[in-house]
Amino acid sequence: MGTSNSVRIDQQGLPGGLSNQAYVEQVGTANALGLVQAGNGNLATSSQNGNGNQADLTQQGQNNASALTQRGDNNRLTGVVAADRTELNISQNGSNNQVSSEIRESQRSYTINQYGNNNSLKQVESTIQATPGYTVEMRGSGINLTIEQGKVK
Repeated sequence: MGTSNSVRIDQQGLPGGLSNQAYVEQVGTANALGLVQAGNGNLATSSQNGNGNQADLTQQGQNNASALTQRGDNNRLTGVVAADRTELNISQNGSNNQVSSEIRESQRSYTINQYGNNNSLKQVESTIQATPGYTVEMRGSGINLTIEQGKVK
């Protein structure tokens, strides 16, 4: 609990097919979370409760799963998914929240939920292959949604 706390999680693959699990909860304002999943079979669950929090996510490798929840106003989440067979669940509950993500690989599933006013989602998908599926749900007023599919960088 508090203000301006920082957490960084780097999950690498383990020998023998073992995987990592991480659980983080941040409560307060202006907290920062950095999550990198670079190995295989990793799981991370994080929650930020408060205003003005920032979460940065990078998924690489295969068979990784992440769940990130932000509750409060003026929260930001930036993510890059550059991995196959991954699962990502993002939930923001509050106003003036932002998700900015880039999806670079196929064979992944994700869910993005935003509830509140003046929230925005900008997503660029650079893969041209069909995805297993994704869900985006935004509820509130003043919503800004941009999804670009098949955009090669």
